[in-house]
Amino acid sequence: MISKIGFAWTAFWNTRAKKTIRFIGTTREILTQTVEHLWNGNYFATGGTNYPHFWMRDFGLALPGLLAAEMKDRVYASLAFALAAYERRGHLTTMVNEKGVAHDFPGYALDTVGWLLASLRALDAKELVDQHRSLLTQELARVRTMLTDDGYLKDDARSFGIRDHLY
Repeated sequence: MISKIGFAWTAFWNTRAKKTIRFIGTTREILTQTVEHLWNGNYFATGGTNYPHFWMRDFGLALPGLLAAEMKDRVYASLAFALAAYERRGHLTTMVNEKGVAHDFPGYALDTVGWLLASLRALDAKELVDQHRSLLTQELARVRTMLTDDGYLKDDARSFGIRDHLY
């Protein structure tokens, strides 16, 4: 619980303490500047000030645009960064902080697995799949235990990702 309070406090403080960055230019120029700002050299962060972490869901949503912008090397690096953190943690989590520590916030989310697999497939990252096959297999088995035969979340299963689906 204390780590979650600390995480929330850090996000709040970063929002208040750091100056908001405003980009100038056309829509395309502003988008380009924003994407460049979110690349920290290791991965694409979800936010520049309040959420400088890697969030699998947010990354998965941005992936088509990043690939269309021909940022395949950065996409690969981001996934490699996240997968290395997941390996150290022993399972997939909702986010990875800037130090490479994987966390579930607010808790485990089933959609992390789907976004990761979809991202690996879109990138055609066979070498990452081969390198992390044991972890990926373990996570798929974990998801199977949480679902009914019809594919619905079991009553006793806990997942924080379902509320985030777009309608």
